[in-house]
Amino acid sequence: MEKLLEPQTLTILLIFGIPVISIITYYWYKIQKVRSDNNLKRRLVESGLSVEEIERVLNAGGGKADDD
Repeated sequence: MEKLLEPQTLTILLIFGIPVISIITYYWYKIQKVRSDNNLKRRLVESGLSVEEIERVLNAGGGKADDD
């Protein structure tokens, strides 16, 4: 346990840990966004909206589309 708290070990853990956590967080966000979008689309279809109405709702947000 003491070896884990040495400055050199902590530095290496941070150098590799922060990018790994950032990558995991980014992809977790992307997955949650897709799930949320799919849930919205499913609810719109279940409510009986036409294709044109669903497209209008999805495009109503305006602004820049997320194309990542």
